[in-house]
Amino acid sequence: ISKTSFVVGSTQASSSSRGRPMEEGTADRNSLDGTTTERDAATTTTTTTTQVVADAEASSGSDSPLNGDAAYRILALDGDGPECSLTCGSDEEDALSSGDHEFGISLWPPRDILSVLGFSEALFIDGDALLQWACCDSRVDWRHGGQFLHLAYSVELVLKQLCTRGAHPHVFFFADTGSQHGNHTRQLVREIVACHLVAYAVVAPMHDMDLHVHRLPHSFFHPEGEAAWNKLTDSFPPACILTQCGWGERKAETLGFVKLLMDHHQVALMEGMHVMSGRFVVQLVQRFDINEKDELNALMQHLRSQCADGPPHGDSPSPPTSIAWELGAPSDLSLRARIVLPALRHMLSQSRNNGAGMPELSSLAAAFCLCAAWLERLPLHDRCLPDPPHLPQPLGDALSAFIDALHGLVLSSLPEVLKSHELAEPSAAFVDAFDGRLLHTIVGHCLEGRPWANEVMADALRLWQACGQEAEDFELPGSTAGGLPPVVVPEATSHCRPLLPVQKFDWLKGLLRGLLEREPAPLEQESEPQLQQYEAHHYHSIQLLDAEPDAFARSDEENPCTRYVFHRVTNHLELKELQSVLRAGGVVKLHRNLTYSPQLRFDVGSRSASFTLHSFNVLGGEFRIASEWQSLVDSPAFPIIAKFAKNFRDDILLRMEQKFAAHEAEYLNSLLAGAPVSPMTISEQRKLSEVEQHADDVGRGKGKSKGKEKPKTKTDKLKEKLQLEQHEKTEKRAQADLQGLREQASGAQSNSDKIRWRDNFLVKASAWHEQGWTSMGIEACMEAMKLAKRINMDDEAQHKRMLFLLLQEILRLFSDALSSEKTATKKLAKVASNLGFHDLESCILALGPEGIQDTSQSRASRLADPASRYQFEYIPEHLKRPIGTRDARVQFKPDPWQVRLLGIVDDKNSALVIAPTASGKTFVSYYIMERVLRSSDDDVVVYVCPTKALANQVYHEIQARFSKAYKQAACHAAGIFTRDFRRHERCCQILVTVPQCLGILLLSPTLACTTWSQRLQYVIFDEVHTLGDAAQGQIWEQLLLLVQCPFVALSATLGDSKRFAAWLGSVEQKRGLAAGRKMVLVEHRERYNDLKPWIFDGSDLQELHPFFALQRRRGAKARSLRLVPEDALRLHDAMLEAEPSSVGDLEPSVFFSGVPTRSWDLSMCHAREWEQALKERFESLPANVRALVINKVGAGTVAAFEAQQDDLAKGEGRYLRSKLPKLVQVLKSKEMIPAICFHNSKEGCLSLAHLLFCALEQKEARYNKEHGYFQRAETIKAELGELKVKLDKVDLDRNLLSETQHGWTMRFNELVFELNRMSRILPEFAVFVPGEKPTSRAELEEIFAPTPRRFDNGFDASNKLHRLLLRGIGVHHSSLPKRYRECVERLFRLRRLGIVISTSTLAVGINMPSKTSVFVGDSIFLDSMQFQQEAGRAGRRGFDLRGHTVFFGLPRSKVEQLLCSELPAMQGNLTICPATVARLLLRHHSLSGSAHQEGLTAGIERLLHFPLAAAAGSGQQADVGRRLLPLQVAHHFRFCVEYLRMERIVNESLVPSDLTGFIAHIFFEQPSNFAVAVLLRAGVFEKLCRDPNFRTEDLMVVMCHLFCRTPATPRSLLEGPSGGGQSTKSRKGVLPELSPLVANALREHSARVVEGMAAYQQWFARAFALELGVDNTLPLSRVCVEPPLRTPSAHDFRPLAVSARSAFVALSGHGDRFKSARDLCTGVRAELNMDPQLLPVVEPDGEALNSYILDFFKHGQIEVLKRDSGVAHSELWTKLEQFFYIVRSISAAMRRRARSAQYRGTQTAFADKEVVEAFATLSDEFESKWKAVRFGFGEV
Repeated sequence: ISKTSFVVGSTQASSSSRGRPMEEGTADRNSLDGTTTERDAATTTTTTTTQVVADAEASSGSDSPLNGDAAYRILALDGDGPECSLTCGSDEEDALSSGDHEFGISLWPPRDILSVLGFSEALFIDGDALLQWACCDSRVDWRHGGQFLHLAYSVELVLKQLCTRGAHPHVFFFADTGSQHGNHTRQLVREIVACHLVAYAVVAPMHDMDLHVHRLPHSFFHPEGEAAWNKLTDSFPPACILTQCGWGERKAETLGFVKLLMDHHQVALMEGMHVMSGRFVVQLVQRFDINEKDELNALMQHLRSQCADGPPHGDSPSPPTSIAWELGAPSDLSLRARIVLPALRHMLSQSRNNGAGMPELSSLAAAFCLCAAWLERLPLHDRCLPDPPHLPQPLGDALSAFIDALHGLVLSSLPEVLKSHELAEPSAAFVDAFDGRLLHTIVGHCLEGRPWANEVMADALRLWQACGQEAEDFELPGSTAGGLPPVVVPEATSHCRPLLPVQKFDWLKGLLRGLLEREPAPLEQESEPQLQQYEAHHYHSIQLLDAEPDAFARSDEENPCTRYVFHRVTNHLELKELQSVLRAGGVVKLHRNLTYSPQLRFDVGSRSASFTLHSFNVLGGEFRIASEWQSLVDSPAFPIIAKFAKNFRDDILLRMEQKFAAHEAEYLNSLLAGAPVSPMTISEQRKLSEVEQHADDVGRGKGKSKGKEKPKTKTDKLKEKLQLEQHEKTEKRAQADLQGLREQASGAQSNSDKIRWRDNFLVKASAWHEQGWTSMGIEACMEAMKLAKRINMDDEAQHKRMLFLLLQEILRLFSDALSSEKTATKKLAKVASNLGFHDLESCILALGPEGIQDTSQSRASRLADPASRYQFEYIPEHLKRPIGTRDARVQFKPDPWQVRLLGIVDDKNSALVIAPTASGKTFVSYYIMERVLRSSDDDVVVYVCPTKALANQVYHEIQARFSKAYKQAACHAAGIFTRDFRRHERCCQILVTVPQCLGILLLSPTLACTTWSQRLQYVIFDEVHTLGDAAQGQIWEQLLLLVQCPFVALSATLGDSKRFAAWLGSVEQKRGLAAGRKMVLVEHRERYNDLKPWIFDGSDLQELHPFFALQRRRGAKARSLRLVPEDALRLHDAMLEAEPSSVGDLEPSVFFSGVPTRSWDLSMCHAREWEQALKERFESLPANVRALVINKVGAGTVAAFEAQQDDLAKGEGRYLRSKLPKLVQVLKSKEMIPAICFHNSKEGCLSLAHLLFCALEQKEARYNKEHGYFQRAETIKAELGELKVKLDKVDLDRNLLSETQHGWTMRFNELVFELNRMSRILPEFAVFVPGEKPTSRAELEEIFAPTPRRFDNGFDASNKLHRLLLRGIGVHHSSLPKRYRECVERLFRLRRLGIVISTSTLAVGINMPSKTSVFVGDSIFLDSMQFQQEAGRAGRRGFDLRGHTVFFGLPRSKVEQLLCSELPAMQGNLTICPATVARLLLRHHSLSGSAHQEGLTAGIERLLHFPLAAAAGSGQQADVGRRLLPLQVAHHFRFCVEYLRMERIVNESLVPSDLTGFIAHIFFEQPSNFAVAVLLRAGVFEKLCRDPNFRTEDLMVVMCHLFCRTPATPRSLLEGPSGGGQSTKSRKGVLPELSPLVANALREHSARVVEGMAAYQQWFARAFALELGVDNTLPLSRVCVEPPLRTPSAHDFRPLAVSARSAFVALSGHGDRFKSARDLCTGVRAELNMDPQLLPVVEPDGEALNSYILDFFKHGQIEVLKRDSGVAHSELWTKLEQFFYIVRSISAAMRRRARSAQYRGTQTAFADKEVVEAFATLSDEFESKWKAVRFGFGEV
């Protein structure tokens, strides 16, 4: 993320640039992505209406609104109106009189906007912003008067893609913003497209498109416009608003963007929007705190007053006095003519009346009539014209002025025209009213004197006469200007390369059979050199994971007990200190009697290890050997990085290994804490027990036949007698225990003792119930009831609640036994009567023996609330849960849906399991693992999860659950494979991994991995909804298609599950057809525990009733809101008050009249049924009654939001910082901890935790000061000192001590104990869980103790992260050290931490059971899916009876959105890309001649023919593009194969080369990996490294251009070159340009790729022309642009030959030759699916890049990088580490391949020694700098 400041307002635009068409080189000439190019940045900053500048304070790299002051300030400017110029340094002037204001926002990395939207949520789109985005496309022809149809196509294409992907767009236009589009042409385009969309929105439902278009009056700041906007957003609450940050020439438009942010709307920027892999990637915006909000509100109020005073000022021409005209004779004119001819007639009449004007007006008007006539006859493809002829200067200027004036008049007359001809439906004639390119071509041809068809001339003359002109005055340009040279028109060309021949590849023929039926042209044979054949001993050899580190492996040191530590020396004093501890050979020797700096002791101080100087570097240079240290001391230069080797002693290693084993055991035990399972040892080939066999037989419908029972023998009778005697003895002991409990409990006096003995009686009663001793159990219960009555409570309601719960527990245990217990029945009934529950009394008496008189009915006047209502209102968390049935297959009682799932696994079928968090769906994973472990020693199950943190925890939990003894020592039960850590990955039976690593194993060409993949029995995909994630979705979809074995996919937050399940079913049907497998959908929608929502209003927690969200979100449905029982009761009471007759049958006592246990044992299922009935009845009420009910139940919630509104408006960060301590205090008082506070900022988590820590410390300090603890401590220390002096003089042997001396010893011990007691942290000054033991420093020291496997420096009291743990506070995010994160997880599971402040890392499956989930602050990443994931952490099954969710610092609109929104629909991914194809070819070649090759081919076929994107939108009518998608994916696969062949990455026979393995080595870095391969093959690196002036920095520049690319900050671009030149080499923070050698090679490669893909797209368009149809239909409105008339003798306009290119884009003069990859992806026909990932190109002429990695390589100072780079602190660590792994992997791969080639004497692209050495040097230098700073990350 980056922090950016925007200037609100406008700079004075040049008057000469107004009112005329846009010319080349002006500020509005933009790049393809809609953003200004770098070359124009210097000029656009002086003319653009919105200046983007990076505020120095805001771009410090922080990603949190909590870090530092707010990035908002007012810039004082000159001027007194809407338009004024920027003035620097006038900070004292009045803000209201200034024109420009600067405010700070937070720009996060681009994200898929569809992932923000729920399944039915509204997406608001600023229509003017959308049009501006389309106009900024450089392909649109503005030089010739604009291409209206091209613009309409671009707008419709975006809306069509959104609608077909499940979005619900709402496009809005404000009336006054039309004048902000610049010249007349753009304003007219805006009006025509807006009217066109309005007309289509009426008929959109008939096309299954949910599109809404809204025309709003005036602007945001006009009273009428603001009221209309508020009404619109109330009717359709937007989940996100897609707009721009302000581009108009008035500051009102920019302030409209600010207003959206201030109103807490989720805003996304349209600048740079693009589609990739079916996702709309946009820049989401989150505002910073606005400290000067009062000034901004005043400015907005000033604008409101201006808007209310009069109409806005703009450049729109004043409408003529009378432009509406009487249509005479030609009453059948087309709509196009009715639009344009009134304006043309007005122009001609004004020119004739005034006698002046442009001389060429008459001839140009005649040419325009001819153009209008041709538009009625020319098909769309015949209008795809090349560049028009170059007109003479006077005529060209006159034509431009004519078009501009005509557009201005049409704009003024359009409302009147539409009144007379209502646009009831979208019309091609309306949206295609003008074609400036055709007009210019006609004028050029007129100058040549070309003849025109008679029919067209007749139509043109008819239009001319309709303008009130005489036929003899019709004169075309050039008809009287003889002698003009003919205009040369460029020839249109069409080029289509032949395709890859596949006839000799049988496996390819099978994959591409649908394409080969179209009989493509054969490929011309090319002569190519034979490439070196692939051999199995390079990258993917069996020694890969050990010998050559790949991209997912860390390099281990040779000695596993050696670790290198770094010490930074920055001045002479530190150097002298370090020099004093160095001895001969560089050995470090620390003296106990000397004092050293804490940093020195931290770096090289330890008693358990020895330190030796290894090497050092100076000023970030190369590392030098230790023997040169003395030369450095003589002439030092700072900073110095000293590298020390740390070796542990053998005895210490043994002790540390033992501590590590103990730590691991405790960590594993914490994972099973509270789980209903116990560790098990798996025996080899264990047979089922009789009970298990019987359960298995019953489950499969088998059973043992009944026969005659065998007669009992004497032995059997003797056994029965002994068992009976033993039972009697046990019963007597139980009676004695009961009597003993009575005697002990009789002396209980305090409430705590009474409660303790009451609980003891209940425990005994439950145990005796299990053993069948009913009478003793009832006696124990009655004793518990006696004790409960004796408990003294001030609150009668609490006492009543306690007694009711006790009654409920007794009845649940012994209700069936009361029929024989008359005394107990009467006593229990009396308790119920005394409590006022006479319905419960009646129920108890009915359970008792017959003959007991029921007197409850006679006391009807005393009847209190029914017990059924009491259960919902006061004890809802104690409602009965479903009780499962015993199943021998698992260690707990599974629910029915879990039993069904067990059967699916037993039948070896696949399953998609959708169940809420904490419902128990993960159990099936461990059941599968147990089955595999029991089946054999060879079978393998793989558990796949999205994050490394979850993988590590599951791996440890498997170790805690299972253990197994193997015959072979190399076999292991569990293994793990992640990027950071791998262990036993191919020699285990249970592999825990992440999807990328599983892809490595499945596509590895080695024999070992092939054998391993055949052992797979099951694959478990946890959190399968990650398939919808833009970053990881591709690999998830690939794995689901590639795996051959059954799978189980788990998810709690899967939107549109039916469609996703149908897709999985079709894939499994194809995959498991031979085996008879099927895929089963298992859905369970009920949580085991309820989640109670709360809102923190700044002082206390207030109950949040979800129905409050219906007050403003009118489109939301009541049935989508989940209510806890007490909220459902409040809804019932409100409905009863508003409409008494509506809920009579829904009264709890009436609704549950059929439930026998309604008065004491209602269940969660009963509550859910009642809730659904209430919501259905609510939706049937009249609207006014529903409004009354909503206002009634939501009044308290709305009041809570209003209470926090003022404080929150002053700044979110300030509010969170000031209120967090109070919130934690309230949570403690309400016993709602342990809690997880979710905050979507790593820096913010650290800041909030430190703030809470400081608040508790200050509170403790005040307490100690008030109670004199400081003085007392000083007194104790002084006395201890005196006693120590005395005791040092005597012998401490107690037998020889005198009485006085013994007193000294006793006093000394007492004082030490007292001092330790005073130093303890009291619960009031920490966040400890009540009743749990707090964490001590000794425990933390033991946890953090260093081990041979973890080289930590132990517990550090100076480390703020460590000190937080002592007060029960933890922090958790991905950038923190792994050891610390594991410690936090362990302590939280053991309930030793009360609060953990975390990012979303704890939201995905981590075992961290909490009671409360707190949402701290708003974030763009807090969407419906993340909300449900994070909320699900609370109220875990088996730990708590209820969970809580607390909203803290969130605006009301966001909470409403989270409560009402649905989960987003799953989006498909690109299943094929060049890197994937290269890996598939490697795999396929390695299996040549193997029986496994057929399985791989089947997997490739599923990748090609079963993409999820083809199944998307099953509820809608599938368009042509989706129906042809499988064929297009196969076609893309064919292109990728030919591309690899064309670039000689594989040879003609598709045999991989060494480059193939290199590309597969870093497959995840496409397209950069291909760029490196191309540069290697072309010898570019060789030439670069052999240059005499070569430096390692030159190679670093190339690598920074290829990997970890980040755009340069706006500040860097605006500052400009420091030396006055234009080269980026001198720009601070901007990466220098590539050398011409490298840039030209990349350009040539890009051109080849684009040309090749264009040829493939052309072939596909021609081969499937019948299915695709003629490209003349707009994508959304489906309006066919087909002329009503056809000319038999059409004039030869020489149109461009277009097949792949969209005909609408070709209208601007673009044929089938594409200029760039982006042009190809966005310029092809809408039915052709193109994605940037299909093109492995790195274009060197793109946007300017950030030089942060190069800067770090130069100076190695992380603090400087944080300050200057503009990259978020949390992203720096990730980016630098990623770059480190990349360069190290490339260097290792090159060295290995070079050595291998040298050994065999073969040719390779890696044979150049200079290149290999250069990469090795680069890797070593970057590694040294990175390791020197990497340990400084992650601390506060």
